[in-house]
Amino acid sequence: MIRSVVSAEPQQTLKEGLELMRRYQVTRLVIVDDQRQVVGIVTRSDILRFTSADPQTTLLPPPATAG
Repeated sequence: MIRSVVSAEPQQTLKEGLELMRRYQVTRLVIVDDQRQVVGIVTRSDILRFTSADPQTTLLPPPATAG
């Protein structure tokens, strides 16, 4: 059985991530950057761990800047 991969962007919120998971009935989201390169994976458990967080919290924190 082959399943499609559901992806999200780092700046999407936890709420948006949960909505994608529900819509596509998946428990993981592949997080991709602007060039569609994988930068992480977020699981339903990861999001549930942050349920007390602001729903506008992003799926991945912004990258650290050198300097």
